[in-house]
Amino acid sequence: VIVIVTGPPFCKASTTRRSRISLLPGHRLMSTSQHSDPDPSVEYYNKNASAFIERSCSVDMSKAYDRFLSLVPCGGRVLDAGCGSGRDVNYFIQKGFDVEAFDASGEMVKFASGLTGIEVQHLRFDQIEYSNVFDAVWACASLLHVPKDYFNDVLQRLVRALKCGGVMYLSVKEKESVTPTGGRRFYYYTATEFDRLLSSRDDVVILDTWTNEEDGCIWVNTICRADESG
Repeated sequence: VIVIVTGPPFCKASTTRRSRISLLPGHRLMSTSQHSDPDPSVEYYNKNASAFIERSCSVDMSKAYDRFLSLVPCGGRVLDAGCGSGRDVNYFIQKGFDVEAFDASGEMVKFASGLTGIEVQHLRFDQIEYSNVFDAVWACASLLHVPKDYFNDVLQRLVRALKCGGVMYLSVKEKESVTPTGGRRFYYYTATEFDRLLSSRDDVVILDTWTNEEDGCIWVNTICRADESG
């Protein structure tokens, strides 16, 4: 869902094998039919899935892909956290990575599963319980829907999903207010604010940051590593 891609042409379905699910023992996955979507942002994506998918699949993500994947071991395990249409999942699979993904929108889950050939999970951030599983986490334009009061809890869950020394890509919009768009709730960060937020943590180290403009919107992009000493 975002920012910067070249990759496969507009959403062509993958024939790659289905990915396995790796959660903590005792964690029960919820099927699409069991999952409720009370959040207005989730409702927006459910009701406007087709239009959103068409827009997101045309975005050029090549710069972010190159910077991120240069830090991921060949064939490494990648978690797409809030995968939206599955655009990025599809690209990573085609590059030979072992990918798992989840999204809070049932409509996005259905489309992404069909596009990529893997079983995308229907989960919210507060439901994930991965531990020491992935070489990398990709959270592209998904954390911008997380209220700021809950951001650190969500980030802790994503860091916990990483293997020691694993890397994580995060992108948010740069703005200083919360403005509903089509019913969605956005939580904005300036580049300085986002850098300060991540730098204050003892479990990640910032490796790379940059901003870019897309359709008149400034995006803040960060790649960090799970701190091996933390």
